[in-house]
Amino acid sequence: MARLALENGLIFEGFAAGAEGTAEGEVVFSTSMTGYVETLTDPSYWGQIVVATHPHVGNHGVQRADRQRERIAAAGYVTADEDSPNSPGEDGWSLRRFLQDGGVVAASGLPTRDLALMIRKTGALRGVLTTEKASPKALLALARRVPAMSGRSLSHLVSVREPRVFGRSRRRVSLLDLGAKRALIDALIESGVSVKAFPSRASAATLLQEGPEAVVLSSGPGDPAAMRPEIETARELMRSGVPVLGICLGYQLLGLAAGASSVKLKFGHHGANHPVKDLQTGQVLITTQNHGFAIKAGSLPSSFRETHRSLNDGTLEGFKHGRVAGLQFHPEGAPGPREARELVRRFLNR
Repeated sequence: MARLALENGLIFEGFAAGAEGTAEGEVVFSTSMTGYVETLTDPSYWGQIVVATHPHVGNHGVQRADRQRERIAAAGYVTADEDSPNSPGEDGWSLRRFLQDGGVVAASGLPTRDLALMIRKTGALRGVLTTEKASPKALLALARRVPAMSGRSLSHLVSVREPRVFGRSRRRVSLLDLGAKRALIDALIESGVSVKAFPSRASAATLLQEGPEAVVLSSGPGDPAAMRPEIETARELMRSGVPVLGICLGYQLLGLAAGASSVKLKFGHHGANHPVKDLQTGQVLITTQNHGFAIKAGSLPSSFRETHRSLNDGTLEGFKHGRVAGLQFHPEGAPGPREARELVRRFLNR
């Protein structure tokens, strides 16, 4: 048996589907219909218990090629139906084995769509997911002691420890790894550059010291407003004259560095089916998103041009200022459609 206890007093029971133990974190839902491996290994889910709204999860096992990082980032995983729990993928891992080997607590058999509707109504909730024996009172007390996501700087927990180089092109790009997915690095390489990834707290001078033709700030977990050193790095990069592209958390850091303000979204954007409108061309992109914070619309300086808006809730999704650009969504996909990868290529080859 596994139980999910939420800070609002509700407890849900299901079946254990991963490692034994107790996980804690902010409980969010993902609307992706595919790509559970990519979701679990996306560093932006660090410190979160992910509820999968798609009813069938696990039917094709786990392939190493789908992993965005080697280890699972999500704190816990909740599904409605653990489909074919022992079905191995091409590399021999079933989803259950993958979760067990990664030490990640998971539960199946929970009313995930009801959970998603509740979170939409109340907002993201703190919770604990456990296979251990404990009284309901004790579980609720644990859930209410889980740290809130606001005020937490987490990227240093998922970043590379030392600089790493990917690709062999003579054209070089520096990547501030705030929790980058492998797919972002692949998208950059496909655009014709090699990538040198740096730890999240690398200085602007370090990122610029080898003369890259551009700097990219990746996606990642946590509250951007709590990341003062990274905001200052973003500010210095914007002043350098080198082209800078921010993705998701990186976009938020650029916005804050410019003087904008950030807000905590009620339940965040998590999934691979979020429509975003390009305000210049009118094109609508179906995007992958994974963030709980956003740049407040109207808070950017007047010199910044808004480039993208969410068609779900009007959230600001992109901006441009000279040689600086930011995208709130994940143009690399993984999981989800890859149509927004063109924006990466366009930025690097303009």
